[in-house]
Amino acid sequence: MYSFSFATETFTQGFGPFLSGLTIVALIIYFITSSDSASLMVDHMASNGRSDHHWIQRIFWGFTEGAVCTGLMVAGQENALVALQSAAVIAGLPFTLFLCFQAQSAWIMCS
Repeated sequence: MYSFSFATETFTQGFGPFLSGLTIVALIIYFITSSDSASLMVDHMASNGRSDHHWIQRIFWGFTEGAVCTGLMVAGQENALVALQSAAVIAGLPFTLFLCFQAQSAWIMCS
């Protein structure tokens, strides 16, 4: 916890506790904004691109994402982080194939 500490005679604990707290707050803000952005995008896709969707639908997608994450954490037990990483790779694999086809199409279009 005190990896950032530079203790002096007047300030015995250093900056470790302050920087640890600041890091935790920054991570919380990062995860909240990332989840909010993901909920917005999933809601936008679920409403077929309409921008006048109901606000309850966005809250539903936010809770659904949280429930999936919680389920993976509970199911993974000691290997919860590995389960989350595996789920992210599996979910991103179809998108990777789509990007390969898109790159090939761009190559054909430019030739």
